[in-house]
Amino acid sequence: KNKEFIIQDDHFDYAMNKQSPLGRIYDLDGSILLIGVGNENNTSLHLAEYLADYPAKKTIKNGMPVQENGTVCWKEFEDIDISSDDFEKLGNDYEKENSVTTGRVGNAVCKLINQRSLVDFAVKWMEKNRI
Repeated sequence: KNKEFIIQDDHFDYAMNKQSPLGRIYDLDGSILLIGVGNENNTSLHLAEYLADYPAKKTIKNGMPVQENGTVCWKEFEDIDISSDDFEKLGNDYEKENSVTTGRVGNAVCKLINQRSLVDFAVKWMEKNRI
C-alpha cells in the first residue's frame, strides 16, 4: 500500500536516517516483527542512533561495492558509527515498560512491536545510557 513512499529517495549517505525506509515506516506508525531473533537484530534501533544525541556519536566514512551502469564499482559514503552492542539490553528495558505482542511461527518466538514507540524509547535510552 505505501511501498513507493517507503522506498522513495533511498540514498547511501546516512542510509538509516529519518528519510530512509526505516524513517518512512516510523512516519507511517508501522510495526516491527521479530521472528526467531531478539532486539540485537532489530534494525529499527539504528534509526534511534541517528535521532539520539549522545557523546560517543561520530561520523565515519564507509564504503561498499555497488553496480552502476552494469559495472561494479566502490562507492564511499558518510554515515554515523553504528553499534548494536546494547540493543538487547535496550529492548529488554523497553519490554519492561511497554506492551509487546508475542507468539510463535513454528518453533520461532516472535515479537510484534510498535516501531515508533520503540524508537522514541530508544532515543531517550541512548541519550541516558550511551557515553
